[in-house]
Amino acid sequence: MESWRYYEQGKVAASESGVGAFEVHTAAQQAFVLVDIDRSAEAVNLLASARTRAINSSSTLLRSWLAAAHGEALAASQQNKESLQAFDDASNLLSKGAIVSDGPYVVLDSVIWIVGAVMPWQGLVNQLRSVYLTCVGQP
Repeated sequence: MESWRYYEQGKVAASESGVGAFEVHTAAQQAFVLVDIDRSAEAVNLLASARTRAINSSSTLLRSWLAAAHGEALAASQQNKESLQAFDDASNLLSKGAIVSDGPYVVLDSVIWIVGAVMPWQGLVNQLRSVYLTCVGQP
């Protein structure tokens, strides 16, 4: 699979950079390949590991994005309660104050989220959570 090889090359490059944020970002992106090929349980594990590694190596913005990505993978694997908690974690991380983007940027809907773009991203996290609740039949 070409996309898998692409992310494997990315992980090597990220590792060579010595910047932990690049490593967890690349691993998280690779997790979406797993979701796309119906291996969401593996994606959940990969994202959980990335979130743990990101605690000391990544900005609050990237950790928020990782939490939201983890929420998506958890939803894909039918882990409702855990998914909602991950979305809440993403929102709570953004509420902690200053957001510094000192690593990889996060691209959503062709918009680069950097310092100063907290409110639109927080709104997106809340929308993802609401869509998920609607899909599982909760108010």
